Amino acid sequence: MANNLFAVALAVVLCDGQIAAFGPPPPPPKASHCEIGMPQDWSVQCEAGNLLYSNTTLNTTTNGVAALYPDTGNGYLATVVKSGTIYAGGLFNGDALGILGPTTHRARIPGYTVRWGAPTCHSDGVSASVVNEGQALDLAQAVFFERMRVPTCDDATIEDRYYAHATRPSVLVHEIVIDNIRGTSPLNIVFTGALEAPSTELNLSVVSTMADGEGLELVVEGANIVPEDWNNVTGGTLTRLTMIANSPCPLTVTGNSMCTVRVPPSQTKHVLLTTTIVTTRNSSNPARDARAAQTDAQVAGAVELLREHTETWALRSRRGSIAVEGDLRLAQAANASLYTIRSSIREDFPYGLSPGGLSSDGYNGHAFWDVETWMWPNLLMLDPPSARSALEYRFNRLAGASAKAKHCGEPNHVWCQPGYKAPKGGLMFPWESAVTGVEVQGGGGKLGSWGMYEQHISGDISFACRQYFYATGDLEWLKNRGYPMIRGIAEFYAARISPIDGTPGKYNYLMVMGPDEYAWPINNSGYTNTVASLAIAAAVEFAPLVGDTVPSDWRDKAAGVAAATEPVPRCGPPNASEPVCPQLHGDYHPEYTGYPKLKGPLVKQADTVMLSYPFAAEMSDTALKNDLEWYEPYTDPQGPAMTWAIFAIGWMQTGQYDRAKTRFQRSFDPNVHPPFNVWTEGLTGGCTPFLTGAGGFLQTLVFGTSGMRILSDRLTFTPAPPSATGGAVPATRISLIGFNYMGTQITQHVTESIASYVVDSATAQAPLLFLVDADGTQHPLAVGGQPVVVSRNTSHFIKAGRKYNK
Repeated sequence: MANNLFAVALAVVLCDGQIAAFGPPPPPPKASHCEIGMPQDWSVQCEAGNLLYSNTTLNTTTNGVAALYPDTGNGYLATVVKSGTIYAGGLFNGDALGILGPTTHRARIPGYTVRWGAPTCHSDGVSASVVNEGQALDLAQAVFFERMRVPTCDDATIEDRYYAHATRPSVLVHEIVIDNIRGTSPLNIVFTGALEAPSTELNLSVVSTMADGEGLELVVEGANIVPEDWNNVTGGTLTRLTMIANSPCPLTVTGNSMCTVRVPPSQTKHVLLTTTIVTTRNSSNPARDARAAQTDAQVAGAVELLREHTETWALRSRRGSIAVEGDLRLAQAANASLYTIRSSIREDFPYGLSPGGLSSDGYNGHAFWDVETWMWPNLLMLDPPSARSALEYRFNRLAGASAKAKHCGEPNHVWCQPGYKAPKGGLMFPWESAVTGVEVQGGGGKLGSWGMYEQHISGDISFACRQYFYATGDLEWLKNRGYPMIRGIAEFYAARISPIDGTPGKYNYLMVMGPDEYAWPINNSGYTNTVASLAIAAAVEFAPLVGDTVPSDWRDKAAGVAAATEPVPRCGPPNASEPVCPQLHGDYHPEYTGYPKLKGPLVKQADTVMLSYPFAAEMSDTALKNDLEWYEPYTDPQGPAMTWAIFAIGWMQTGQYDRAKTRFQRSFDPNVHPPFNVWTEGLTGGCTPFLTGAGGFLQTLVFGTSGMRILSDRLTFTPAPPSATGGAVPATRISLIGFNYMGTQITQHVTESIASYVVDSATAQAPLLFLVDADGTQHPLAVGGQPVVVSRNTSHFIKAGRKYNK
């Protein structure tokens, strides 16, 4: 990628699908980034934690990581600013198991890049010097700005604005505002344009360079090379696309352009550059629809496009957000994390999420357990339409889940015990999913160990469906979307588990891999058995609501497979063949049968410590503390950041806030890199951006400091003090703005001493809500009502006047 004349090239680190060793322990927490002397119109937003700023070119490193540009996306299109690479939702290349080459992965679309430079304003034609005023990512508007000033040309300014249009999903915008309002002479600026390096995943060709009224347009058409559903009979179905991009300059047949744009004195000029991409994933006629979208965008003009976009993004933000007072670094990290997840999903295009988001090919762009377990819970409370879209992605791919359940136990398929009989209607979701919904975890035509043994993902999806219904009360959704998935998943698990000989009422779940991917295959993974139990129990619970019946032994199976992982007494005195035991008083939950001797004590990432949160497995406070105490020193210190989020939430739940502080900071600070708070998977690289880590961190606020838990008939709260976040500058108040429950939006403010709740809005169908305090007093929560204030260190809950929204 060629450099902008006033910005160095950015080395973006992408995933390779492997976990690397990421170097030494993290440095002290990073400073916030609101600098003295930054443009005044940016400083207010920056101090509120809604804008990230840099006044230097991005060629420095922090903790060994090159300073990274952020992504901009709208859930259909996304790009890393200035990268020259675009990705579109649902556009993949490669067959499902990599028979013909690389396994299906996001297909890179080369962008059409227009750059400017060499401004002149004097008759001698000498280029004027340019001063960098800074770059800013406005998280509230979802716009990236870069502003330059030309002092010797009457302080003219040139500002680049980049965004993926929120309401026009096929349109990426690059607007250049040239302000010569104080000028006494014309300002002349050289523009160049070129198509970026060809894609190796797409067959593309320039089909025309045609006039668009002001400049010229480049039209590119093509398709992916190998479809995901390739087979040697039909060849599969290609995804076709059309891209249209405009330039202010005349174009050659290859798309290159160069010209000088003149801005008269006392005038401002908006150069509007739009790139429109339409594929057969969202259109039956990409050429026609791309032409219409591009024309409409250009007719609307720069000012209207920006207004539409920022107003729509503001409406989306009002669905739910997080506010932190006192700790600017934390406020910026929280807002940046929510921004990057929202940039990769939209409610009207259900193509899911992936660890690397939509702006990268990280982890091939596939959907894993990361979606429902790490990113999705935040969307459920802060952006329910996007949460629903993620589940719709799964529902639309039931055929792939059905096929995996049907073929379980066959060669080159997922492992099932001998004698397994595929149940009618059984669903087993793939470990990795892309566009068709079949398993895409393999390579070279063979299924890998993860796709064969890591079977908890179906339970993760069922649990998300359960939580969605608990939080929304949407009975129609349960009947038409949620229950079909819940029932099918329960069918699979009920057939997959097997009775334990000689132990009536208990069931084995054999030969699996839990989230701890260092240990496999194992029997009775605490995590896997728990989600299987919850999945079967959910079908039992919801069947009467939708007029269905389930087998009479399912209730016993749900209890029996969970009982196989009941807590056990602490280990005995250590010896040379055993790990050192923490001083545990009581029971703890072993990760699997035979742990820790069988595979060793080291754990890759959060696994058994997740039984309490998010799954609310029944256990004593002592058992929870013992789990945290045991697994913390045996968890790989180089493991993913979201692991430490679970420890932080766990220590908050036990009231050990000093223990929570270090884990809370470790859950985000070393992986969130200034100036634009871009997430990386490891401390010094890996998948970038890493939405999984962003999601885990956000849960420390949405469910950690808030103390929120979602139960079948209520939300319970035991908030932690803001100081439990452990910032160098302590947080003084943490707020969940407009979180969603049963059609009502509520704001929670938590300080060191109090928690308050106030209703922001409610739908016409929303039931009346009540907050029940520690004394049992009911306080109505209604639009226009007074805030309800309770002591922070007491438990309380919110319940609805009725359970369902019909």
